[in-house]
Amino acid sequence: MNEMIPVHDIDFIRKMINARSVWRTFEEIILMQSTGLFDINGKEIFEGDVVNFEDAEDLENVYINQGLIEWCQGGFTVTNRATVTMADLLDGDNLEVTIIGNIYENPEW
Repeated sequence: MNEMIPVHDIDFIRKMINARSVWRTFEEIILMQSTGLFDINGKEIFEGDVVNFEDAEDLENVYINQGLIEWCQGGFTVTNRATVTMADLLDGDNLEVTIIGNIYENPEW
């Protein structure tokens, strides 16, 4: 079962990670990079998170879309894979996102 758990220590010499007082090898763990930002519910946003966000053509046509948080060209973006559009996550208009999962727990995304 895949789950997100906090990392307490990283031993680069032995290539081991301490998570929940259990040491695991680098091969057993996928480290997720924090964006330093939080969604509208106060949950920390990580690279690989899948989010809902408002998308708008104009003020009358606002709809909820899904996107993937990715690192691209020096910044974090929300990428809608269906339309292949990207938006800068640090743009104030796109900070109103809601995390609905991540690519590690939902690899089909």
